[in-house]
Amino acid sequence: MLRRILENAGGLEIWPTIALVIFFVFFVGLIAWLVRIDKRHLHHMETMPLDGEEIAVSNNGYKHGGK
Repeated sequence: MLRRILENAGGLEIWPTIALVIFFVFFVGLIAWLVRIDKRHLHHMETMPLDGEEIAVSNNGYKHGGK
């Protein structure tokens, strides 16, 4: 039954090509973004979870970080 439905449905052969193009464009864009990102900002983001000096207050009022 599924075979008959797929045989009668036209235009399905384009979808694998579209999926491959979207996949390729996404990962090329991701690699380009990673190459162009500011290294200082990246280092700052890497060390943020380890910084215990600052106390941040979340939206619910709880204090996070600090001593």
